[in-house]
Amino acid sequence: MDLERITKAATGHKASDINQRMNRRMKAYAFGIAIILAVLYAYGPEAPVETVTRAEQPLGPVDVPVGHAVQSLAQIDKALLAQVADSTVVERSRIEPGPRRHLMKQAGRLVFGDLAKLGLAPGDHEALVAGAPDQRGQPFWILGTLAWWRAERVDGYTEIRGEVVDQAGQSWAFLSVTEPYNLQSGDVVKLAGFYLKAHELLRPDGSLVTAPLIVADEVLASAYRIEPVTEYPGDQLSSVRDYNIAQASRPLDALAFYELLSFVNNGSADQVLPDGAVSELMPSELLATPGDWRGEAVAMTGVLYFKTEAPLGPRGENPLGVPFAWNLWVSDNRAGTAGTMLVVILDEPTNVSERQIVTIKGRFYRRFAFENKANSPRMAAVIIASEIEALIPEQNTFTPLLVNIILVMVGLVAGFIMLGQWREQRAMAVARTQRMRRHRGNVARPGMLSGSSAARTAPPPTADAPPESE
Repeated sequence: MDLERITKAATGHKASDINQRMNRRMKAYAFGIAIILAVLYAYGPEAPVETVTRAEQPLGPVDVPVGHAVQSLAQIDKALLAQVADSTVVERSRIEPGPRRHLMKQAGRLVFGDLAKLGLAPGDHEALVAGAPDQRGQPFWILGTLAWWRAERVDGYTEIRGEVVDQAGQSWAFLSVTEPYNLQSGDVVKLAGFYLKAHELLRPDGSLVTAPLIVADEVLASAYRIEPVTEYPGDQLSSVRDYNIAQASRPLDALAFYELLSFVNNGSADQVLPDGAVSELMPSELLATPGDWRGEAVAMTGVLYFKTEAPLGPRGENPLGVPFAWNLWVSDNRAGTAGTMLVVILDEPTNVSERQIVTIKGRFYRRFAFENKANSPRMAAVIIASEIEALIPEQNTFTPLLVNIILVMVGLVAGFIMLGQWREQRAMAVARTQRMRRHRGNVARPGMLSGSSAARTAPPPTADAPPESE
């Protein structure tokens, strides 16, 4: 059986011609679709920037649930403190061993923030020095200068005794668990702890003074509070120096820093960011000539890589009385390694998230030297921020139109492919039917396909029968 002859009779074409035509057509279709997909990828809409804040993100298995309060380990025994007496000079001269050891132990259990949970309040010298039995064990704080301190060995434990003089010139006695770190007489300190009693304090010079006795964990270096700054602190900023690594490596917590921070947060909007006086710069320009831009209003742009809440000053002690601020590390990649910015703001910027492009408006403070993860020295421009916003690109109206056009073209190409396949199959079926009909007429023998029924049913001739005459 000649299959090639039958196929050609049925289709009217050679099989090789059909395969070549189909291959050429499929290649053309694939090339056209590839071009359309490339254009769609190049000009299609970008993925939206993730703007979910941390508060909106689901909690992980190790996160603390919102509203969860960790209780302080310090627990005050009011019944034990009822043994304390301070009505007479003799009673005020001695410190009861049991209540003293109890408060010293509880003070040693304190961590940062515990006193606030226990009701920390400013100390009233007049009320406490007169004796306040109902206030024993309550936490109080005061600011003052460290007059003197000494370490004593009591019942096998080391205690730190000393005196702090507040801004009104009134004396406060203290017992602390930890020795003051890097403090000298005359330094401004914060004394925070549990009130024990009114005490007759014996000074190193032999004099006595009646003072409230505070039992604390540690006396901390601090600063007197300043009034909110509403005018530009130009005099303080003129003393800032950051012209070499040693100067730029110093901590930021100087009086000029806090006054500029207070001005940015308390000054009027017209003063902090004057109209027409906000310069759009790159960090490299600020780092090159810091003296020219010190305290000036600037507008910066960059990628937010990291933001964190950090203590403002040593252990949160500073002239503003605000223990924490937010530090944002932003980089303007156009400036390369000189594009790093350290942005400081008091309130958490919840409208921006990491890996977003942000715009920052505020005041330039100084250069800050730091060491990166690769142990290489780097210099950052410190910006006291007034406004931080995510950079939202302008709405693109051309790209959606182009996408719609491409989608329509893809639909039309797919429709043409399906229509072409259907028409070709239909034409092939019609041609096959016509050729089969002609083929049956060509190969039919007389009396077999088109003859009479008698001829079709007649028996075949025998050997004795005479042959038909021609």
